[in-house]
Amino acid sequence: MEAGEQDVLAKAHMVQESEMADVLLVVALVLNALANMLLKAGAAGFGGLAELHLVQRVLGNPYLLRGLLPFAGNVVFYQAALTGLNRSIAYPVMVAGGLVAGMVLVSCRPRA
Repeated sequence: MEAGEQDVLAKAHMVQESEMADVLLVVALVLNALANMLLKAGAAGFGGLAELHLVQRVLGNPYLLRGLLPFAGNVVFYQAALTGLNRSIAYPVMVAGGLVAGMVLVSCRPRA
């Protein structure tokens, strides 16, 4: 294989890794928004931090427990995305995208 062909293959591989990092960042973003929505749903009607039996209430709240799982997934996918993206790009995208995803999820949820 010639040097020119190797350069083309290397550039194609870099583009593919960058696209994968973008996808991982979007997945992390969606998981983060979902976790926030579930935690918000779990916090509704929650007595607060001064409440007696706080640990028991948290462990007995299915929304809070379900909200922790997407946060764990968010950490995994965000870490994977950071291996292929610069933090100065990934963090602002994550923050702004999280706000937008949160607004979309709020607007799509059923109203009581």
